[in-house]
Amino acid sequence: MNDLTKLKELAEKLAPAYRDPWESHRHSASAVTVGAVNESGEYSDFLDVRISDCSAFDEHDDELAEWIAAANPQAILELIERLERAEADAARYRWLREQPNDCSAPRIDVVRWEPMDESANEGEGLRLEALDAAIDAAMGGGGK
Repeated sequence: MNDLTKLKELAEKLAPAYRDPWESHRHSASAVTVGAVNESGEYSDFLDVRISDCSAFDEHDDELAEWIAAANPQAILELIERLERAEADAARYRWLREQPNDCSAPRIDVVRWEPMDESANEGEGLRLEALDAAIDAAMGGGGK
């Protein structure tokens, strides 16, 4: 599934019900499950994994169960959030690179380009959020 909107929608629906950490467990030679571990440390399985019925390799059950446990709704939402932030940053960077190197380019005059110093007064140094907001405004909101 490459549709991030649908994936995000599904993860947002599931995340509130599955806040406990997910794990996978092999219960016997033919039984691997994925489940959640509650605050008391009790494991409650909710998915049987038997891909080896198709692949004929029992270790694939363990590998798939571990992958499913790692790809829980909270992890998916975090990855989508990180991707959305990275895409916004990439759009800002591409936009900045495409600006003409002359006076016709939009001015972005919101930061001082020097590293922050722990002793610096409030309002001095590089303010990344202000820079992002200024670029977004100059882009017409295209980075958000």
